[in-house]
Amino acid sequence: EFRRVLFRSVDNASTDATVDSIRRCFPNVTTVVMSTNSVTAARNEFIQRAQGTYIVCLDDDSVPGSATSITDMVTWMEKHPDVSILSTRCLQPRTDIDETRSFEIMGVRRGNEVHDADLWYEGHYLFECACCMRTDDVRAVGGYAPYNNWGAEGMELAMRMHMAGYRAVWHPGFVTLHFKQWTSRPRQSSGVWAVRHRIQFFAMYFPWIILLPLLMAYTLRRIVECVLHPGRAIGVVQGYVGGIGTIPAARRHTPKLTLRQALSLGPWYAGALRW
Repeated sequence: EFRRVLFRSVDNASTDATVDSIRRCFPNVTTVVMSTNSVTAARNEFIQRAQGTYIVCLDDDSVPGSATSITDMVTWMEKHPDVSILSTRCLQPRTDIDETRSFEIMGVRRGNEVHDADLWYEGHYLFECACCMRTDDVRAVGGYAPYNNWGAEGMELAMRMHMAGYRAVWHPGFVTLHFKQWTSRPRQSSGVWAVRHRIQFFAMYFPWIILLPLLMAYTLRRIVECVLHPGRAIGVVQGYVGGIGTIPAARRHTPKLTLRQALSLGPWYAGALRW
């Protein structure tokens, strides 16, 4: 039973009538208006202002998969108090693309393997637009990294939470619909950010003995992408050049994973290099 539900919305410096529409149509929703457009700044603002035990994260182009999705996620978290992050399956209804396809390769099977509805996977999961997090746990690690406005920001936060001893899972039984508004996320610039920040993330957390082969594998993966999708090549190259430029400063970041910790990640690497 949930005695109190607080509805909050963070508007990321919209230039249209979004704020007025929310306030008119949903007067029970508290809307926080950001002065500048920054993905991670808006998310951190939401995290700091949250007053409930849980935070359910939905972007401006994602919605719950059903009328009971949010309460179902909270109910599941109540039954699993040792889990800090619950990420959901994420589907694009306009294209029928499953953005979380093959996510099971990133983690370890848990739950009831006889019934698919009770099957979930433990690993380094944090799907930014489709997850439920314990407020105190994500606050304890400082929320999202301010440097990373978009691209691998969930991967970075999940790694810090993992290093701090928190558990994250992906449960395909919960669904979020992602409408993928490319009008607000230009394909070219999105590709640049995704590549740049992933390289920066690798350099921040991994020892050289792991970082070098990881960068080689990531480079090969991006080369194949450019061959298969030539239209992405410019963004990939720009992101790669920008990412390489961040390495000297990123190497000064502490703490880093120990060699044992890096090797223990196992299936995480398959997820880090997935399409």
